[in-house]
Amino acid sequence: MENKVVVVTGATSGIGFAAAKELARRGAAIIGVGRSAERNQIAASEILAEKPQANITYLLADLSSQGQVRKLGSEISEWITAQGFGTLDVLVNNAGMITNWYTATEDGYETTFAVNHLAPFLLTHELMPLLEAAPAARVVTVSSFSHRKTRMHWRDVMMRRRFNTLFAYQQSKLGNVFFSTEFNRRF
Repeated sequence: MENKVVVVTGATSGIGFAAAKELARRGAAIIGVGRSAERNQIAASEILAEKPQANITYLLADLSSQGQVRKLGSEISEWITAQGFGTLDVLVNNAGMITNWYTATEDGYETTFAVNHLAPFLLTHELMPLLEAAPAARVVTVSSFSHRKTRMHWRDVMMRRRFNTLFAYQQSKLGNVFFSTEFNRRF
């Protein structure tokens, strides 16, 4: 991973943090994304404690907000340009969440669907010029086995009429699979 630039969302804990840490250890320049400034700082400090020469930065974004996702895309582009890289080699869409009750985002979307599916879709779109400029870019969208035997409720995708926590999560992960399959087909 030497001289590669990797963006990892949800990089303050779990799979995202482990991925950021390992990729930094292998020499990649890491842009971690988290929604808590404090947790971003802790994650960056832990990675730098293991590999002091790591090229790592953490950016703050609430992925339930499409405005913040767009801003994040701009901030990533600016960082990559300022560092002199010019391309993005890997985007790991890892951030995810689940809510216990129906909650709408500032954009009017159901929160689980917004964070788990719409945010990766939009961030990938925002970063496409950098991805296309790389010789062999990759987009990894972390999903879940829970998408199996689930169907999309197209007439009420946001589940405004009959919210179910588990189904909202399953449907968002099915959206990830649909997106990844079509993205792979096209690119």
